[in-house]
Amino acid sequence: MNSRSMLQIMAAFSSYMDVPEEHMKDHSAIPTAPIPENEQESRIHIRSGKEKPEHAYTAVHYRDHWFWIDDSNWQAKRALVAVMFFFTLAETSGNNRLPVITIPAQ
Repeated sequence: MNSRSMLQIMAAFSSYMDVPEEHMKDHSAIPTAPIPENEQESRIHIRSGKEKPEHAYTAVHYRDHWFWIDDSNWQAKRALVAVMFFFTLAETSGNNRLPVITIPAQ
């Protein structure tokens, strides 16, 4: 089984984003491939705009723009949940409690 790194997963996710025109002009971002109109609701689509979205599953305000996943886009919501689960699995800390096995001794 081959898997992708978290960086590859995030890069793939970002390819479905509406990049603000200002970010392309100041070269802080590059344009993504356009999503055909008939496929916009059937794929992951991270929208962007200046105004705070009303019906967002999740939204982030960054550099005077809002980035969000629409609450009606169930495929994007499911993919985001999977990514968050992968981040949880990848998270490492020294305070992990390992299972304790008790062996009865006589």
